[in-house]
Amino acid sequence: MGKKIKKAKYPIEDYINYEMPDGDMDTDIRLYKSHLVKTRQPHECCYCGADIKKGDDALYCTAIVDGEFGRCYYCIDCVDDQKDFEEGKIDSDKVYSRFDKRYTASHKEDL
Repeated sequence: MGKKIKKAKYPIEDYINYEMPDGDMDTDIRLYKSHLVKTRQPHECCYCGADIKKGDDALYCTAIVDGEFGRCYYCIDCVDDQKDFEEGKIDSDKVYSRFDKRYTASHKEDL
């Protein structure tokens, strides 16, 4: 039995230039672009830190952030949860618990 491929649950048009929140209101973001991709190699989700496997759907984003070019991938679970939250289908606890797990894991020494 093969690995399960994660597929987007919304129409592809809903992901074009969809902007995931970064939490920092002071960030200067310009020339933002995003679109849904099927990954050709593994990546790490910029939001929750989960592994995005080859062949999974993911949101690929590029932008100029505080004067520097940046790009990242978001796993489809994070994007779909954020979209569900914006539509009132789930509460913020589910969405932000993904980010909290990553933040806590990467800042253990600060706690």
